[in-house]
Amino acid sequence: MTLALLYQAPLVVDIAIAFFTLETLALCVLHRQIGRGLAWRDYGLTGLSGLAHGADLDARWRMG
Repeated sequence: MTLALLYQAPLVVDIAIAFFTLETLALCVLHRQIGRGLAWRDYGLTGLSGLAHGADLDARWRMG
């Protein structure tokens, strides 16, 4: 699979959602452990809206 084909596959959206989810969880764990950084309430809604946008793209891509 070439890089161009990889970027056109729905798998790219799945990978982006997975990385975004891992990043959000890591920030949450970091804040709970050391008490520094942004709290969940500061980035949670933005994160959820980003995941919803990614899920929407994934669903549309698979339908089309």
